[in-house]
Amino acid sequence: MLRPCISGIAALLIAGIALASEDVADSASEAMEVVLVTGVQPGPGLWKVSSGDHVLWILGEVAPQPAKVTWRSKRFEVLLQDSQEVLLDFSGVMWPNKLQEDAEARVRKLPGGQSLKDVVSPELYARAVAARKLYGTPERIEELRPFYAGRRILMSALRKMDMEKRFSASLRVMKLARRSWVKVTDLDTPGQTHAEQLKNIEQGSTVPCLEMMVQIVEDGGSGMRRLANAWSVGDVAALRQLVPLYALQPDHQESKCTMALYGGEQGANQFVARRTEAWLREAERALRQNRSTMAVVSMAELFAPDGYLAGLRDRGYKVVEPD
Repeated sequence: MLRPCISGIAALLIAGIALASEDVADSASEAMEVVLVTGVQPGPGLWKVSSGDHVLWILGEVAPQPAKVTWRSKRFEVLLQDSQEVLLDFSGVMWPNKLQEDAEARVRKLPGGQSLKDVVSPELYARAVAARKLYGTPERIEELRPFYAGRRILMSALRKMDMEKRFSASLRVMKLARRSWVKVTDLDTPGQTHAEQLKNIEQGSTVPCLEMMVQIVEDGGSGMRRLANAWSVGDVAALRQLVPLYALQPDHQESKCTMALYGGEQGANQFVARRTEAWLREAERALRQNRSTMAVVSMAELFAPDGYLAGLRDRGYKVVEPD
């Protein structure tokens, strides 16, 4: 049941086998061969969902995105001009205020004088230290809970690669829609409160989150660059392979981290079920009411066997994938 869940991980990540150091350095040199595309790029094609002569066009979005890439799809813009509504999905995303940031700061450090090497395996600790050195993470990680140690390493990697953008397509679509006087509907199914998430981090183990984040970046950023390039140029076949491994909209394999942030599998599954049902309800409503609707969702939802697109198929809608 557990599926991509941006609220628990991706929002916190960006808001805010043992590998020796020389192995990671070798991976980094290989990653230099993966050059990020730049400039204006069309992104992937659109998924078409039909109900009679009513159509829902869906753009899949990934994170992170390079700062030097600007998404622009002439086809999307033409279809938008002839549409009556845009659906954007920000469900579960947290934007902490100053009080919440202060509360988070109080739980970042491990209690009782513990250090990171005391709560993770020697193999994972070695990988984390190697990744920290690889990206020159300026902050100390030894005194942090695993989630926050991993986040600092990941954020250093994104800064070094100039890949800190997220929701770039969603935000551009919002501007285009408002400029064209097209109705914008924001879906914002709440996940859990910030206090609840901090409690789960404080009382549980977030070791799986550290392992996930180290795994994403320890190849020197090669995987994230390939993901960004595949999305920018619209290589859907490559995206199917890369999204589960490197996108910050975590997929099934990262469910242990999601469960840790939600206090267990039940809490995570309950949010995913509510989020999916809420999106499907709005999508069906839009298909009934509008001749043409545009939508932007996490790319992971289009590939997941029980994601948004699968839910529409199960309800009898015709789905045509991009070429």
